[in-house]
Amino acid sequence: MYIHGLYVHPIKSLRPISVRSVKVTPRGPEHDRIFMLQKLDGNSYKSMQIAHFPQLSLFHTSFEGEGGTTLVVRYSPPQGESKELLIPLRPDTTGLLTREIVLHSSGCLGHDMGDEFSEFFSGCLGFPTRLVYLGSSRRPVVGNIAPMERTDTTAGSLPGTRATQRKKVEISFADCAPIMITNLASLRCVDEMIGEGMDVTKFRPNMVVAGEDGEEVARWEEDFWGELLFGGDKRITLTGNCPRCTSINVDYATGSFVPADKQPLKKLMKDRRVDPGMKYSPVFGRYGIFLDIPASGVYFSVGEKVVVSKRNSERSELYWPGITTGTKRV
Repeated sequence: MYIHGLYVHPIKSLRPISVRSVKVTPRGPEHDRIFMLQKLDGNSYKSMQIAHFPQLSLFHTSFEGEGGTTLVVRYSPPQGESKELLIPLRPDTTGLLTREIVLHSSGCLGHDMGDEFSEFFSGCLGFPTRLVYLGSSRRPVVGNIAPMERTDTTAGSLPGTRATQRKKVEISFADCAPIMITNLASLRCVDEMIGEGMDVTKFRPNMVVAGEDGEEVARWEEDFWGELLFGGDKRITLTGNCPRCTSINVDYATGSFVPADKQPLKKLMKDRRVDPGMKYSPVFGRYGIFLDIPASGVYFSVGEKVVVSKRNSERSELYWPGITTGTKRV
């Protein structure tokens, strides 16, 4: 296989940026989900996700400047004029207010970017909105997505024995893992289900893989991928399925939802409820954890060779507090 597409989502739930190459650290692709919008309701803040705020699809993003130092956000409504905002990708957080942000039972601190940036989004959306920056804070991966690792012999254990525990993995404002990978062949299956081509970015992937030299990968084969090897020396362990919600029903052209007879979620419900941990949600894509990647990062590029270096004999079962509904497997 090969890497067919790479995507970075600087602001959670806004339209992503297609890139030819991206630096990746153990925490995920550089600049991915480092900002997030929150709706201000009185004195409380609601983290905004596209499943509940489909109008976020009307915001496009791109990189600008040498080395991509600036994020350009362009608001393009179906009617009316477009508006643009420039945001530094590494803003100075000195003096910015911070507050706790909890996503899917996993918390971190966020820096409020202040009125200058937040008022742009408030004006476009029509209600008070705050732009939050992750900065140096990180959220812990919980549940069973982080792979197991051996630890040193514990006090009181028999000589030579080793304990196991979940590897400590940290993420940005991404939902559950540093990276999410999809299979182009499975997307083509969804196209057939709804009777038209579907924009893969509705599935919010970081990476799309495909068969090379005209060899198509089997549809839904990714369900059993345990590990992928890139360029011969970079590994990603795939540990969990990605449960799908109404976010894939968003119409990017209008900022609302597609007609009921064209909704991918409804079509996927028929055959893709394959994870007992999420028996009411269809699966599309796999969550991944980076192994043996230095903190300084390595690069992944479109066209790079991909090999399935480990296959599972059965589908994995996802457990994440607050998301899953099946048997707890920690």
